[in-house]
Amino acid sequence: MKVLKRLKEVYFDATIRKIEDGFDLIENSPQNVEYIPDRFLNEQDDSGWTLLIFASFARQADAVENLLSRGADKNLKTDSDTSAYDYAFLTSPEIPDQLVQKLVIN
Repeated sequence: MKVLKRLKEVYFDATIRKIEDGFDLIENSPQNVEYIPDRFLNEQDDSGWTLLIFASFARQADAVENLLSRGADKNLKTDSDTSAYDYAFLTSPEIPDQLVQKLVIN
């Protein structure tokens, strides 16, 4: 099992070259979010979106939980001043309240 996990880590490290690749993974294969390289955790795209903001927007509670546990910064906002909390609270009823509370900006 460790070998398979390591192979996935190497594969995703090689295939995720920009943050938009991480967005695609969250949307199409959220069970593999844990393999997104750490270097993308707090990267922002041209509009300020992060993986955590996108996961909240995409209503992917497990991805939100994974990203938070790995150190994704919940305080980052998009260029339009929107945070992961905003999407989780306002547009994502599928995200449990206790997880939404973890997204409250400090």
